[in-house]
Amino acid sequence: MKVGTTYTFTHSSSHPFRFSNTSNGTHGGGAEYMNGVTTSSGSTIIEVTSTTSSTLYYYCSIHSGMGGTITVTE
Repeated sequence: MKVGTTYTFTHSSSHPFRFSNTSNGTHGGGAEYMNGVTTSSGSTIIEVTSTTSSTLYYYCSIHSGMGGTITVTE
């Protein structure tokens, strides 16, 4: 993802899309990343700024193992 861009992820409410600083998010012992993030049923919005972590992990908050890695760039 690129600094200065806002991204909207549309997803099924049965697979809530979330971010974390930890691989596999809350399933991996981490916490949900909320800086610049707005969530609702069916969508997750993130505003990427210069203070956004350079590496984020996305994951399904219900199902372990559903996710991957995001690199934030200028």
